[in-house]
Amino acid sequence: MPIPSKCMRKVHPGILLATVALLMSIGLALETSNPKTSISTTRLETSGEESNRNQYNRRLRTTTADDDYDSEDRGAPGSAKVEELVKKSNLQKLGESIKSGFKPDKQEKVTKHFKTLKVDQPEKSKMFSSRLFHEWIRYARKKYKNDWLEADAAMFKSMAEYYGDDVLARILADAKHSSGSWIVTRLEKIQLSKWKDIGKDADEVYKILQLDAEGEKLLQSPALGTWVSYVSKLGKNPIDELQVKLSAQKYDDAVVAKMIALSRYDVNSDFAADLGRSLQKKWKDSDNTESGVFHLLKLDDEKTGLLTNPVLEFWMRYVDSLGKDPYKLLLLAINRKGINDAGLARMVGLAQKDRNNYWIGTNFESRVLDKWKQDGKSGNKLFTMLELDKEGDKVFDSPVWKIWTSYLNKNEQEPNKIIYSVEELVKKSNLQKLGESIKSGFKPDKQEKVTKHFKTLKVDQPEKSKMFSSRLFHEWIRYARKKYKNDWLEADAAMFKSMAEYYGDDVLARILADAKHSSGSWIVTRLEKIQLSKWKDIGKDADEVYKILQLDAEGEKLLQSPALGTWVSYVSKLGKNPIDELQVKLSAQKYDDAVVAKMIALSRYDVNSDFAADLGRSLQKKWKDSDNTESGVFHLLKLDDEKTGLLTNPVLEFWMRYVDSLGKDPYKLLLLAINRKGINDAGLARMVGLAQKDRNNYWIGTNFESRVLDKWKQDGKSGNKLFTMLELDKEGDKVFDSPVWKIWTSYLNKNEQEPNKIIYSVLRDRFDDSKLATLVSSSKEAENTVLNLWKTDGKTINQVFNLLKLDKTGDEIFERSAFSIWMAYVHKLNPDGLDAFTLLEKRYGSKKLAAMLSRSLRGKHSADTKQLFSKLQELQFKKWMGENNNNPTAVHSKAESIGIAVAIDFQSYRIRPHHPYYMDVF
Repeated sequence: MPIPSKCMRKVHPGILLATVALLMSIGLALETSNPKTSISTTRLETSGEESNRNQYNRRLRTTTADDDYDSEDRGAPGSAKVEELVKKSNLQKLGESIKSGFKPDKQEKVTKHFKTLKVDQPEKSKMFSSRLFHEWIRYARKKYKNDWLEADAAMFKSMAEYYGDDVLARILADAKHSSGSWIVTRLEKIQLSKWKDIGKDADEVYKILQLDAEGEKLLQSPALGTWVSYVSKLGKNPIDELQVKLSAQKYDDAVVAKMIALSRYDVNSDFAADLGRSLQKKWKDSDNTESGVFHLLKLDDEKTGLLTNPVLEFWMRYVDSLGKDPYKLLLLAINRKGINDAGLARMVGLAQKDRNNYWIGTNFESRVLDKWKQDGKSGNKLFTMLELDKEGDKVFDSPVWKIWTSYLNKNEQEPNKIIYSVEELVKKSNLQKLGESIKSGFKPDKQEKVTKHFKTLKVDQPEKSKMFSSRLFHEWIRYARKKYKNDWLEADAAMFKSMAEYYGDDVLARILADAKHSSGSWIVTRLEKIQLSKWKDIGKDADEVYKILQLDAEGEKLLQSPALGTWVSYVSKLGKNPIDELQVKLSAQKYDDAVVAKMIALSRYDVNSDFAADLGRSLQKKWKDSDNTESGVFHLLKLDDEKTGLLTNPVLEFWMRYVDSLGKDPYKLLLLAINRKGINDAGLARMVGLAQKDRNNYWIGTNFESRVLDKWKQDGKSGNKLFTMLELDKEGDKVFDSPVWKIWTSYLNKNEQEPNKIIYSVLRDRFDDSKLATLVSSSKEAENTVLNLWKTDGKTINQVFNLLKLDKTGDEIFERSAFSIWMAYVHKLNPDGLDAFTLLEKRYGSKKLAAMLSRSLRGKHSADTKQLFSKLQELQFKKWMGENNNNPTAVHSKAESIGIAVAIDFQSYRIRPHHPYYMDVF
């Protein structure tokens, strides 16, 4: 019978503790009196972390003013009710709850809050980004005192109970790519760990996610990503596993290729691309010819729809990988099908408007135009051959119209004259009205609606660089495509026109350039393509576009500008070499080779890194063509002006690579150049050490170190002597932080038989133990070196305890970083940690140590530090069990006398004796 809540408000607090202790003792007594009862039967379905970090919040002084107030948290049953409670409670059930180590109060409140807030009210895919859900997250984290792992586990448990494990898995999978995905990812990680812990195999999870019901839309399912992650977690290859499943479903290569092609723009596009590469590898390994794969993909069954078949891409790429021309072979295949020029032109036009194969249509058009040119087709004759004379007033809507006008523009001197000389077209069309439509490239009624929708949705509200990935922008894309009946090219053109009118051409160009490498870049690329075509059509030259993009104001950061990529694309579209064009501009700005080389080096990790590398190769070619020597380029790059900063100069790389291209040893020449500057060994070592930490030149520093060490060896330098020569003796207590320290120890390890003896000898001569104790925490290198030195000197753990001044920390010992260092030393001497426990128990006493460990396990420490506390607590509980003849009831009583938290920790230890605190969520 449940305890009436009104009874919980009128009780002396001491009685509650007595009652809980009594019930826990009875639970333990029941366990020991019935040895056949397995501990595992007492567990609830809780996570590892839930069952192992539990504590009771007594809340004896909670008031209604507290933010976390709950009327049922305060007080305990009155003394008159204790007997009734004992009689009427199901003690075994309560005991099981206690022994499980679960926190019923917090978990229940989190679950209750989920239901109270009606978090599940929004559509499930949008639930995780809703205000209610985020309010629930904050509530759960507050309950678990900002322990995110515990809060996540509690939230997952609440949702799993509410929806059921399988349904929740599908909800998480569907929402993973929506707004709010960060929390979905955290919850899914718990889901995957749980599945792995309970031994679910990949097939079971495949069915749970209902992937077996997806059919040919499998690769478009958001749930597939969850399955892929789980298969990887099991240590298997998801590509291999999926191929087995596809084969079992009797999907041949043509079906699989189509599935991959249709998922190109979906959430699993990267995985689908990997599957595609695996498919092509299989064909290559089986020595399939291009005609064999053409038949395999059932492309020989296609006729006029061949160029829009999504599978065609696979064949094209496979033929290209064989070193053959796919467009030439494709033209032969179409000719064999008996398709005339009109049919061929229509196929090309439709392909250019196709979502997947527009690039094939665009590239194939030039081959078709060249073929007609070779056949001697005139513009007038071709108009009839392409059956455009049969289109009537629909001629401008025909996909063939663009092919015909492209042919005229490419091969005729006066293409417009030919267009207007077509008499039937003049008779049947209102040329003035249609001409305006052609020039604008848009349909006014639809265009106006698209523009109006842009303004109505307030698409420009987010920051411009993030606009293209916003929900509003993608809603606008869908609207435009719907208006243009999924004609993507026309929809894109309408969207571009709307934005150009709103922002202005020049501003829009800069917005697109800035956003090209951000989320949503696929639509930016499509819009920019329209921008470049428009500039070309109205005759803008490269200089004008350079100014529009404000590249003339970038200065030495030019190569790091996202807008440069747009300019490079435009110059290429004009048929010019962007490298040559840019060099002219850099020369006009009076940037010498040293400045240009520095600009290239500093853009190595930026968006234009590939173009910058090409510019660098062009620079080196210029030097070679001018017969510049290594010393001449060294001067050209102003490296002779450098002294101690030479090895970290970003331009040095250019000189190194140039010298290497001349067939000479750049490191040998570099060492000579440094010697000529009068830099001593200490300065040289510091230069090498700093270069090894440099973002650009770390590889030079690493390779150069071995040359320097060999030089010192040849010079007969001893380790002791070198320490002084490198001026490490002047570093004082900063010695371990010096970039030279690593160089010196590398020399010892390479050339001395007992390097550690020399290191320890040098340290002993310069630092006493108390000084070393202050240095030990300066770095991991310092810690390892000093602890090994003390071990060699035979220092006891008690001596090191005092050296680290842990003897002066009192009860706060576990809060000191030195404690972890001391434990590391203990581990070096005795990995089981027993000596540390013995010393701590002797210093603090058994009960006080137990309370300190229990408190620290609930404090704000790293996982590694808490593992140390957990190990010590485990040793203490083992000792107590040994002292009490393995009687858990007696040990529990002892723990309870120290504090309720210690008693709960002991219960957790009993349930999970090997890993009492830190498991991977489940």
